[in-house]
Amino acid sequence: MTRLLKTDLYRYQRKATRTATKWMLDNGGFALWMEQGTGKTLCALKIAGVLWRRGLVRLVLIVGPLNVIGSWERQLRTHAAFKYVFNGPESVVEGSPTDLEYSDTGITFLAVNYEIFRLYWKAFRKLPIDFMIVDEGHRIKDRNSKQSKACWRVGSFQALVDYRLELTGTPIGKDEIDLWAQLRFVSEKALLGHRWRSFKRKYLRVIKFGPFNSKVVLRKGAKQEIERLAAPWVYRMKARDYLDLPPVTDEVIPFSLTGEARRAYEKLETEFVYKFGDLRSTTPLAITKMLRLRQVTGGFVGLDDKSTLQLNQDKLAMFADWMHDYPRWEKLVVFAYFTEEIDMIAALMRKMKRSYVIRDGRTPRKNLNDWMKFQDNKNPTTYIAQIAAGGIGTDLFASRVGVFYSNTLSWIDYDQARKRLDRNGQRRNVLMMHFIAKNTIDEDTYSSLDGKANTADRVLTAIQNRRRRDDA
Repeated sequence: MTRLLKTDLYRYQRKATRTATKWMLDNGGFALWMEQGTGKTLCALKIAGVLWRRGLVRLVLIVGPLNVIGSWERQLRTHAAFKYVFNGPESVVEGSPTDLEYSDTGITFLAVNYEIFRLYWKAFRKLPIDFMIVDEGHRIKDRNSKQSKACWRVGSFQALVDYRLELTGTPIGKDEIDLWAQLRFVSEKALLGHRWRSFKRKYLRVIKFGPFNSKVVLRKGAKQEIERLAAPWVYRMKARDYLDLPPVTDEVIPFSLTGEARRAYEKLETEFVYKFGDLRSTTPLAITKMLRLRQVTGGFVGLDDKSTLQLNQDKLAMFADWMHDYPRWEKLVVFAYFTEEIDMIAALMRKMKRSYVIRDGRTPRKNLNDWMKFQDNKNPTTYIAQIAAGGIGTDLFASRVGVFYSNTLSWIDYDQARKRLDRNGQRRNVLMMHFIAKNTIDEDTYSSLDGKANTADRVLTAIQNRRRRDDA
């Protein structure tokens, strides 16, 4: 039998896939509640492939945050052995998703972000969708939100879609009340159907505080009953429960440069290759020009008078979108190369009301050991570090997630930064996130570091080859 994936699944992924597929064939919907870095997307692709091979699925709709859409395209390209066509959010023009490219013999995927979907959900109801996947499904836990209602109306209401799958690692934010709207999408058979009044009457009670204030809480015993009813519809997995997980998982979140940032990057890259195409990248002036390219992908560029020019904040917007789903109580390490980026990240943390400490070249000597506060205490929850400064002499395994907001050309610095989390004392699967601007030096740098290259020459070669292809 032809393989559906190029990649072998781990034992727990095979179990999740079998459990979900079997239940969905009988009941239509299921939820994979698996922690970050455990491969939910890979499981979903295998499920789609199995349903397609049975002749049950041709068009798959994926709805998720903007930051995950590019990841789906990358995962398909990396892992799918079946034939497919991928349509991104740009396929939805003026609210109409009808102008799609379809696969004649494989699976057609249409991936859109929540914002587009909640605006144009009526247009999606007209498509012959066989399988609908809601990624980071905790974003539909608010039953009254437009995106939650849109997912239910397209996916489950009136049985318009045959198969539905919800993916999230954090299904419960406050209490089990969060599960109702998520399972409403999965199936109207779960948790007393789609009628909130029935659920509320049986499991909830209202506590009043004075004449105008009140809150809704679970009745005694409701938590256990809700969990019992939900259990057949979900596969719950925590990373630490499985011993066959890889020690480190890398995940790339790609994004596109837009507007002024894209124009500035194209101009700089063209001039760079024209001037330095025959020079080794170790030439100091060439290194400086490469630095400028890396700055632009971060949303700014340094000028000759030492000032900086702000550009489109595409990377920061994508990072903020990803942070929206990151649990507030979970520790997080963020590595960046430029101090300007560190300042932008710190400003975002203040806006999101997350406590943080910074370690970069400006950190006073008396604060160099602030990493111990991050490591040993509940707060701060975020450690923001310049790669070269914060990647040596610190233990950061209080967090299992490290974000490379931007990177370095030095393999040694990169490896040292990774080892701050992946070291003796770490008891959880480590996830490394990489925010990478498509068709830029970000991709070239990541590829070079991934191949353990300790020189910038490979990056220069990649830039040259891309520019020649574009100019051909």
